[in-house]
Amino acid sequence: GDEFIVFLPTVDTILIMSLIEEMFSLLSKPRVIGKSLMAISCSVGIALAPQDANDAHTLEFLADQAMYKAKSLGKRCSCFFASMDQENIEWISKGGTS
Repeated sequence: GDEFIVFLPTVDTILIMSLIEEMFSLLSKPRVIGKSLMAISCSVGIALAPQDANDAHTLEFLADQAMYKAKSLGKRCSCFFASMDQENIEWISKGGTS
């Protein structure tokens, strides 16, 4: 599937979750594409500066890892990198990829 990145200025966790819920709601509305009725779902990975990293490249990488964790939890799921368990973080630090 397609992936995209959203960079936001300093925001709190409650606002982030509110934006994610709004995105889930907007994307899940059924649409006619061609002759088919389709609904889109997504998974969201979140990395925060400076808590998780300070540079854009590392933040992108950590958010990507959190997104794959969210995907493993099911549709319409989100995951903060900071909430990933230590086993996943150690696997990433050893060069694991999704």
